Amino acid sequence: MHEVTITGLTRVSRPKPNRAGYRILAFFDCEASGFILHGCAFVRTPRNGLTVWPPKLTGSNAERCAVEVQSEHLRKELVRCAQDAYRALGGTDGEWMPHDPDDLERRAENSAAASRRIQLKHAIATENAETEGLKRFLSDGVE
Repeated sequence: MHEVTITGLTRVSRPKPNRAGYRILAFFDCEASGFILHGCAFVRTPRNGLTVWPPKLTGSNAERCAVEVQSEHLRKELVRCAQDAYRALGGTDGEWMPHDPDDLERRAENSAAASRRIQLKHAIATENAETEGLKRFLSDGVE
């Protein structure tokens, strides 16, 4: 089994299709199977599916150097993790209708849980910042 961790994701504000009809929804960085990949793309296909593209290499050696995802299992895991992160950050164009209704329910639960985790982290950070400020305020007057 492949372990995938999304380490950063930036949504594209107004995704536009390229000539072939693919639409980049977000760029993301991840750790997968012992590799760190920067600049992967989370993409809507012309047939309304989702896929990921590995980082695009440019420059004089681009023809000789490439990154490819050959494992279909790894690609599906990358799509699932990128989709979860995309939706947790408010992305609304990253859905598709799976054939299995149980899969749809599981994805909805995972997305809701990820959203709750982000909200909880924000609430804890806000509370910690407020508490820290109060502690400083109270301690400034005491000698």
